Amino acid sequence: MQGKNPKTRVVSKTLTGDSRNVTWLDDISVVLRELGVGAVLVHGSVSGEVREMCYARGIVVFDRVPYKVVQGVAESCLREPTVYVSEATQDNVVDDVIIRPWSCDWMDHLLTPVSYALVQPGISLVQTVMISHPCGNVGKMKEETFWHCAHRLNNMLVDGAVLPGGGATEQACVVMLRSSKSVGHVDDRNIFSSLVCQHVAMGLENFTQLVQRNSSLSVTDQSDHAASDIEGATIYDCLRAKQEGWRTAEYLVGVVMAADMEVVTGVDKNYVKAEGDVLGYL
Repeated sequence: MQGKNPKTRVVSKTLTGDSRNVTWLDDISVVLRELGVGAVLVHGSVSGEVREMCYARGIVVFDRVPYKVVQGVAESCLREPTVYVSEATQDNVVDDVIIRPWSCDWMDHLLTPVSYALVQPGISLVQTVMISHPCGNVGKMKEETFWHCAHRLNNMLVDGAVLPGGGATEQACVVMLRSSKSVGHVDDRNIFSSLVCQHVAMGLENFTQLVQRNSSLSVTDQSDHAASDIEGATIYDCLRAKQEGWRTAEYLVGVVMAADMEVVTGVDKNYVKAEGDVLGYL
């Protein structure tokens, strides 16, 4: 797409082919210099003359870039791609990013086709996170925890919605299930609906208590100072992660109900008569 306010460049038709080419190079050179361009993303190929001109002026050229990449950069930076460099405006330039070529010698671009560039954001952003621990396994666990939090934060931003955390969502479900009344017409399909709702409510209530204990939200186990800090804190849950957890639990219940077996959690001395009877426990 062209810019909103394209600049008109008139080239005389009486010029020769070489003169017209030089004038065109000077024309785009002026546009790039006026806009302060440090890098150019091109969907197609770039001629050798244009590449040499850009390199001489410290402009990094990325050619044969997939169109989806160009479109994605433009949309994420709220800019518009342009078809002709001579018609580029400030609406086609990404701000707050400084890109300049990097090389040890000016002959490097002639000896190797590989180009290197220095990218510097205009604002201070956290780009590197250092995690260290004397124990390597603990360091890996901390790294997994960091990426877990990063993915949760990304999902929250993508969804644009969160749920009350600390077991508040499950507690609301418990209240709704226990307050639900039995249907008026009872048949084979809903004869056990009331019983199922009550048992699901019991399971959610036990889960809520477990979450509160794990997140130190049980005020009875805390001091007055810690309890006051907890009351002022706000905890949210990721909507997508919560939905996936519910789907997994529903799938597990379906598997258990369809399986012709008894699932035992933990070891109960009343059922274990001999060591050979214990095959495995969840």
